[in-house]
Amino acid sequence: AAGIDPSTITAAIASVESLVFIPKFAVAFPLVYHYLGGVRHIVWDRNPDALTNEQVEQSSAILLGGSAAVSVGLALLTF
Repeated sequence: AAGIDPSTITAAIASVESLVFIPKFAVAFPLVYHYLGGVRHIVWDRNPDALTNEQVEQSSAILLGGSAAVSVGLALLTF
């Protein structure tokens, strides 16, 4: 489209080692976040009595931080 070659752009990004982290994290984070969010909902479905406003806020912070940590780890993996 418009004379842009995606494979050339991808190769250019991959050639700069520090830039490889950004797209890997950008792919990993939404996948990890939604997977862990699904696990959280399964836990809530199985244990609705333990669902309080305080626990929802706490689990949201844990979900965000945990997703970021796991995503950073995944983005740092080399193949």
